[in-house]
Amino acid sequence: MNSLPSHSQIKKHIIDSFRHYWPRNSYLIERLPVMTLKRQTVNIVLKLEAIELPIWARDVGINGELLVPTEAIQKGDTHWESVDWWLAAFMMLESWHEREFESLKGPIHSYARKLQKWDTRYWDKAWVNRIIIFLRKWAAFSHCKQESLLFGKLPPATFILTHDVDALAKTLQIRVKQGAFEMHNVARNLKSESTENTFKELLRIFKFVFKGDDWYQISRVISLESSMGLKSIFNFHITCEPKGTIGRLLDPSYAPSAEVTKLAINSVLDSGHTIGLHPSFDSWKSSERISQQKKILSELSRTHIRDVRQHWLKFSWKDTWECQEIAGLENDYTLMFNDKSGFRNGSALTWNPYNPNTKLGRKLKVTPTVLMDSHLYNYENYDERGRRDRISELVNECKEVGGTAAFLWHPHTLSDDYGWKPGFISLLNAISHIS
Repeated sequence: MNSLPSHSQIKKHIIDSFRHYWPRNSYLIERLPVMTLKRQTVNIVLKLEAIELPIWARDVGINGELLVPTEAIQKGDTHWESVDWWLAAFMMLESWHEREFESLKGPIHSYARKLQKWDTRYWDKAWVNRIIIFLRKWAAFSHCKQESLLFGKLPPATFILTHDVDALAKTLQIRVKQGAFEMHNVARNLKSESTENTFKELLRIFKFVFKGDDWYQISRVISLESSMGLKSIFNFHITCEPKGTIGRLLDPSYAPSAEVTKLAINSVLDSGHTIGLHPSFDSWKSSERISQQKKILSELSRTHIRDVRQHWLKFSWKDTWECQEIAGLENDYTLMFNDKSGFRNGSALTWNPYNPNTKLGRKLKVTPTVLMDSHLYNYENYDERGRRDRISELVNECKEVGGTAAFLWHPHTLSDDYGWKPGFISLLNAISHIS
């Protein structure tokens, strides 16, 4: 089990993590008369309470309310002055319930469905950012001053566009792997799909497995982004050791020495985009593997590799960030769910996560990723308009709270096999117009 830090450590961590929300007069935030609760026992099943906000802060909430973990309120008292707001912000930002779950049952990696009976509203909004804005408003109200005069305007929203380069050609391995994945999805949806739709899906899968297609889409992605003035991070996988059966099946199959790999890396660099690392499926708790793969990619690209996202979002709160730090990486974008879009830790923020071993913020900076292409096309079953609406919903939430979030699109999905280009263009349009 993970012991919560002391109240002073919690408060300092939140103050430091959101320093750009109060670049001046932060002492007014620190002096707020926030309720301090005694050390809490944390449940491994997250439950949230709706807190009605005072009239002067209702616009910060959703329908005038903010959600907080039940551990952050005095039992049975949901008045806003009875909330330990520092504790609420800390537990949500640091996903303390997930950490507790992992310490007892092992990592879920990145599958929301494994967190059964959780209050899923946690993932709908950037609740932590909203709590921070509420604290700004509280301090301003207490001093009869305008919030922006005391602390400055809210920071502008920042969007980081990323790509995991999982394929550069349509190989036999990909045909088998993706065909099996799609068949699994068809079987999962049998009860909810009509016979006609099921037949169409099976026909599509048959064409996918047996039809040839061009999966080298790096140049196309760069061209589309450049036309909108955008730059992005391309995370490349590096194979540098013999693989077991799972690795051969699940890891990308392109080799670092292949001409197509060199072509792709050079195209990214020549266009002014960034090269990041996409470590192997089994590297999530091995600093040695991550370090070795980072070293090879750095030599291949002749650049210093700072950015990373774990393949298949394989992730442990205890191990993965520690391994990435030891490997000398600086920015991670792994924090999201494979099977659900949204705010995994209830925030939109680049921050240095709390390290229970040192009781300080990590050196590694982490930005949650709130959306990837397969959420829209495989897991959440949207039509074209629904995809545009979901993208806008997430982007607008970040804009409203001055948040920072990453978005992921796999380049090969612009191929004819996938046909996901319209969704990608919707994303580019949304994040290129943030004012």
